[in-house]
Amino acid sequence: MIEANQFSWACFQRDKLLFKVFMIRDTSTIEAVHYSLDDEVPKLSMPVPEGKSSAKNASDFYLPVDESVEFVSLKVTFTDGTVSKVVQIYRE
Repeated sequence: MIEANQFSWACFQRDKLLFKVFMIRDTSTIEAVHYSLDDEVPKLSMPVPEGKSSAKNASDFYLPVDESVEFVSLKVTFTDGTVSKVVQIYRE
Protein backbone atom coordinates (compact mmCIF):
# COMPACT_ATOMS: atom_id res chain seq x y z
CA MET A 1 0.00 0.00 0.00
CA ILE A 2 1.16 3.54 -0.71
CA GLU A 3 1.17 5.81 2.32
CA ALA A 4 -0.57 9.11 1.69
CA ASN A 5 2.24 11.17 3.18
CA GLN A 6 5.00 9.66 1.05
CA PHE A 7 4.34 11.79 -2.02
CA SER A 8 1.80 13.93 -3.77
CA TRP A 9 -0.71 11.86 -5.75
CA ALA A 10 -1.93 14.75 -7.87
CA CYS A 11 -1.01 18.30 -8.79
CA PHE A 12 -2.74 21.26 -10.35
CA GLN A 13 -1.31 22.64 -13.57
CA ARG A 14 -3.21 25.78 -14.58
CA ASP A 15 -6.49 24.45 -16.00
CA LYS A 16 -5.71 20.77 -15.43
CA LEU A 17 -5.35 18.30 -12.60
CA LEU A 18 -2.66 15.65 -13.14
CA PHE A 19 -3.14 12.30 -11.38
CA LYS A 20 0.53 11.60 -10.66
CA VAL A 21 -0.31 8.40 -8.77
CA PHE A 22 -0.55 6.65 -12.15
CA MET A 23 2.95 7.74 -13.18
CA ILE A 24 4.89 6.76 -10.07
CA ARG A 25 3.39 3.40 -9.23
CA ASP A 26 2.73 0.18 -11.08
CA THR A 27 -0.96 0.54 -11.87
CA SER A 28 -1.52 -3.21 -11.57
CA THR A 29 -1.64 -2.72 -7.78
CA ILE A 30 -4.32 -0.01 -8.01
CA GLU A 31 -7.95 -1.12 -8.20
CA ALA A 32 -9.61 2.31 -8.09
CA VAL A 33 -8.90 6.01 -7.61
CA HIS A 34 -11.76 8.08 -6.23
CA TYR A 35 -11.72 11.86 -6.17
CA SER A 36 -13.85 14.95 -5.64
CA LEU A 37 -13.17 18.58 -6.44
CA ASP A 38 -13.70 21.01 -3.55
CA ASP A 39 -15.39 18.28 -1.51
CA GLU A 40 -13.81 16.33 1.35
CA VAL A 41 -15.49 13.06 0.33
CA PRO A 42 -14.22 11.41 -2.88
CA LYS A 43 -17.30 10.53 -4.95
CA LEU A 44 -16.07 10.22 -8.55
CA SER A 45 -13.80 7.62 -10.12
CA MET A 46 -10.78 8.15 -12.38
CA PRO A 47 -10.20 5.21 -14.76
CA VAL A 48 -7.07 3.26 -13.92
CA PRO A 49 -4.86 2.95 -16.99
CA GLU A 50 -3.97 -0.53 -18.18
CA GLY A 51 -0.34 -1.52 -18.53
CA LYS A 52 2.72 0.34 -17.32
CA SER A 53 2.26 4.10 -17.12
CA SER A 54 4.91 6.62 -18.00
CA ALA A 55 5.38 10.31 -18.63
CA LYS A 56 4.81 9.57 -22.33
CA ASN A 57 1.12 8.99 -21.74
CA ALA A 58 0.70 11.57 -18.96
CA SER A 59 -1.99 13.38 -20.94
CA ASP A 60 -4.24 10.38 -20.20
CA PHE A 61 -4.10 11.28 -16.50
CA TYR A 62 -5.24 14.91 -16.86
CA LEU A 63 -8.63 16.15 -15.80
CA PRO A 64 -9.71 19.60 -16.99
CA VAL A 65 -10.51 21.87 -14.04
CA ASP A 66 -11.61 25.43 -13.82
CA GLU A 67 -9.67 28.07 -11.91
CA SER A 68 -12.23 28.17 -9.11
CA VAL A 69 -11.28 24.65 -7.93
CA GLU A 70 -9.29 24.98 -4.70
CA PHE A 71 -8.51 21.35 -3.85
CA VAL A 72 -9.00 17.72 -4.78
CA SER A 73 -9.72 14.88 -2.36
CA LEU A 74 -8.27 11.49 -3.31
CA LYS A 75 -8.65 7.96 -2.03
CA VAL A 76 -6.93 4.94 -3.57
CA THR A 77 -8.16 1.35 -3.33
CA PHE A 78 -5.53 -1.33 -3.92
CA THR A 79 -5.95 -4.80 -5.37
CA ASP A 80 -5.00 -6.38 -2.02
CA GLY A 81 -8.15 -4.81 -0.52
CA THR A 82 -6.46 -2.00 1.40
CA VAL A 83 -7.75 1.53 1.10
CA SER A 84 -5.74 4.70 1.65
CA LYS A 85 -6.75 7.55 3.87
CA VAL A 86 -8.43 10.42 2.07
CA VAL A 87 -5.84 13.01 1.04
CA GLN A 88 -6.59 16.63 0.17
CA ILE A 89 -4.25 18.32 -2.28
CA TYR A 90 -4.59 22.08 -2.60
CA ARG A 91 -3.87 24.33 -5.55
CA GLU A 92 -0.74 26.38 -4.89
